[in-house]
Formats: sequence, C-alpha cells, structure tokens
Amino acid sequence: MSGNGLHLTFPGKQEGMEMRAGQRTPTDLTVTAHDHLLEQAAPFCVVDRQGQIISENAAFGELLPELLSRANGADNGLGPLAAFSEEIKQLQLSQERWSPALDSRLRIVNGAGQELHPQLRAYADSENELQLLVVRFLPDEDTTRLRRQRAEARERFEDISRLVSDWVWETDRDLKLTYISNRVLETLGAHPRSFIGRPLSVLFSGDTSALENLTRESSRHPFRDLSLMAKTTDDSTRHILVSAVPVFSQTDGVFQGFRGTARDITELLSREAALRESIELAESANRTKSQFLATVSHELRTPLNAIIGFSQLMETETFGPLGNDTYKGYAQDILHSAHHLLELINDVLDVSKIEAGRMELNEERLDFAQLVTSALRMVREKASEVQISLETSIEDLLPPIQGDMRALLQVLVNLLGNAVKFTNEGGQVHLHAGLDSEGCLVCRIRDSGIGMTPEEIEIALTPFGQVDSQLSRRYSGTGLGLPLTRGLIELHEGDLTIDSTPGDGTSVTFVLPASRVLQA
Repeated sequence: MSGNGLHLTFPGKQEGMEMRAGQRTPTDLTVTAHDHLLEQAAPFCVVDRQGQIISENAAFGELLPELLSRANGADNGLGPLAAFSEEIKQLQLSQERWSPALDSRLRIVNGAGQELHPQLRAYADSENELQLLVVRFLPDEDTTRLRRQRAEARERFEDISRLVSDWVWETDRDLKLTYISNRVLETLGAHPRSFIGRPLSVLFSGDTSALENLTRESSRHPFRDLSLMAKTTDDSTRHILVSAVPVFSQTDGVFQGFRGTARDITELLSREAALRESIELAESANRTKSQFLATVSHELRTPLNAIIGFSQLMETETFGPLGNDTYKGYAQDILHSAHHLLELINDVLDVSKIEAGRMELNEERLDFAQLVTSALRMVREKASEVQISLETSIEDLLPPIQGDMRALLQVLVNLLGNAVKFTNEGGQVHLHAGLDSEGCLVCRIRDSGIGMTPEEIEIALTPFGQVDSQLSRRYSGTGLGLPLTRGLIELHEGDLTIDSTPGDGTSVTFVLPASRVLQA
C-alpha cells in the first residue's frame, strides 16, 4: 500500500519480478483468507429473494436439518428460512442499505449443546425491494444467569472488603474516587459516600505530591507501601501505607484509573516504638547491673579478705592461744562463711562478665589429667562424708590442651561437686576423659544420683535456678554452678550437654574442640 498505509513485503518476492506460471495472485489469496475466516465464524447463510441459499459456511450446514424441521413443511418461498417468516416481515428495509439487525426469539441448539439465537439483516435495492437476506446464529447469552453471576461476584467482593483490615478503593483516570470500602469509616470516622467523586488525595494530609504524580502517563505502574498521613474527624493523625495497580481497558488498552488498598499501621508503629523503648530500658538496666557489680566487687572483696586473713590467724592461734576453745570454733565458722561468701561473689561476677561478653581467658598449656586430679582433691572430702566413691578413667598419653586453668578447674569442681551433691549415700561418681574420632577432648561425668526431668534440666541451666529437691539442700547453693560452667565451656568454643533420667542418675558431658588439643 502506498502513502501512510501498511506496506507488506512477502518473503522471497522481489519488486518487479514477473508472476511465475501457476502462481496465485494476491486477489486469489485474499479470497482464500476470506473463505478461511468465514469457515471459522459463527453459523451463517445468505439467501436471495427466491429463497435460494447462495452462500453458507460448514457450521450452518450442521443446523440445516433442525431449521427444516422448524419450517414444518411451509411453502412460502423462503426455503430453509421459512421458520423466520414473521421476523422477515418485521425487517426495516432501506434503499441500497442493510437493515438494522433483528434478533429472533427462536433458539437453535448446535451439536455441542450450545444455544444459538438467530440474527437477521436484509439488503434492499433502489426500489426498496428485498434482494438478500443474511442470518447469523450467535451464541446465546443468558442475561439472567449473567446478572446472577455479577450479583454473586459483587457480594463476594463486598464480603472480602468488609473482612480485610485494609481499605479497598478505586479511582477513574483523573484519580477521582469511584469506590471506597466501609473500612475507611472505622479509620477516619467519615462515611465512604462523602469521598466518592473527590480526588484520592482528599483522604490524606500533609505532602500528597506522590499521589498527584500518578496522573502522569509515566507514573501509571504498580506501587506498594506509599507512606502517607491522614487526619481523622477527631483531628488525630494516622499513618497509612497505600498500594495500587493501574487499570487499563481490555478492549482498547486505554488507561482507566487505579485500584488499590490502604493499611493503617499507626498501632503497629506505636507497638514497635514501645518495644524499642523496652529494649533500651532493659539494656540500660543491664549496663547498670554490670556497673554496680563491678563497683561493689571491690567493696565486698576488701573486707572479706580482711575477715578471712584475721580468721586464719585466730584459727591457727598465731599470736597465742585464744583462751577458750569456743572462740576457736567461732573463728573456724567465720573463716568458712567468709570463704563461702567470697565464692558466691566470684560466681556472680563471673556469670555477669560472661553475659556481658567481658570475660577474658588467661590461656596456657595445660595437662588435663592434672586438672582432674586437682578437682578430685577438692571434692573428695565431701564425697567421703557420704560414702560416695569417686572413680576416673583417663586415656593414656592424653595430649595437653590450650585453655584457662582457673576456668577449666572451676568447671571440673562444679560438675564433680554437683554429682556428689545429688547422689545418695553410698553411690558412685565416675569421670571419663579421652579424645573422640575427630580429635576433640571429651569429658563425661556420670553419677548414680536422683536425676532430673527435661524441665528440671532447663531450670538448672538458668542463673539462680534451683531444682526443688530436699536432697539438693544437703549443701548450700546459689544455682549459679551449671550456668557458669556452661558459660566457661562456651568461652573455650566447647559444648556442654546433660542427659538425665529421674531415679537413674545424670550424665554431664563437655567437649573441647580439636583446635584446643595440642598434639605432639
């Protein structure tokens, strides 16, 4: 085509090339294309003034038997269209023009079970005489069913818009509201009808330039969580997040407006602010606690050291006899109480340091077997008092380890002390130490004591947590032993586990990584 029309170049054909023999002309191809399109169309036929069919497609041929049966043998010159004689009389003829379409009340069912309704048009000559009659059989639309489906769809939409916490809204191409759900009444206190026909920005206060930019063609794309402020009828401020998608016509692609939601996050932001404030208060309290413990540690240790020193002098009668054995007993009690209080203070401070991440290890090369021997020496007296046997099995040639001697000795003393403390008279405590297949140091302390439930294990691992048991009161305790022990093991990149059954004893295992085992 020339001018501004569409120009098509067929592959393999060059301009000026002569038509080869037997090659079809563009006109022939056009006829072929028209025939193909007509065969794919709805059933139709064209009838001349004598009632003879002069054009039809295959789909019409399938309907022909039923049309003939509808004619009931009538001989009115209309042939297969005799069933439409009344509709043909109603056609409004125009000279050399097609009449307006006339829908027949007759319904024809095709082979697929689909109802078709005939639509008739006629063409008249210059003397207004009928020349051609065209009948198309179009799929029947059940208007009642469509109305019912639309009503059901709208009901579903209304139910959803009432149940969701977000507003649902819609605008036209000028960003004026055409719909808004009732949820806006709960948030802003104004009825939805008061916003219909008004700009979307009327819902919000402050800077609404982001909404005004949506009218630009370049801004017609989906957006999510646009942050805006809104004023309620009682003049309070709400924080709103707006999301939307553009809507385009399905027929011509013309922009029609936006559909979207709006979510009130005011309460959520308030809760987040309260949570942040609580966290800050907790962190401040923790810092205050750590500062208090650091300050008071010196104030507590100084007089305790004096009490312990003077008590030892009095117990050993360094400067002469006390004069009465009762005073010597008092001095021993003072010395034992001071030692116990000092141990308690040290445990509290160590747990606080571990929790604050301020505990530092003084690492050195250690003989683990010697650590075990030292720990057994410190708990053997308590075990002998209740006739509990202490047994050990340590692998030969156990290599040295890298760690903090004071911390690891405290771990062993705490675990062995607990095993003795919670074992009945005449029971057994067994310690085994060795390397596993990966080169890690594994130490397991097993007792034949009262055991614990999983819930009691959780309590025992909590600072100041004590399992409520009469046996646990054999020796005084603060509930810091296991939490401190686990913290010291974790400082050595190790792991501590507890396996226990009520009435069947407890097994506590700690593992130090292979990186801390110094191979020869």
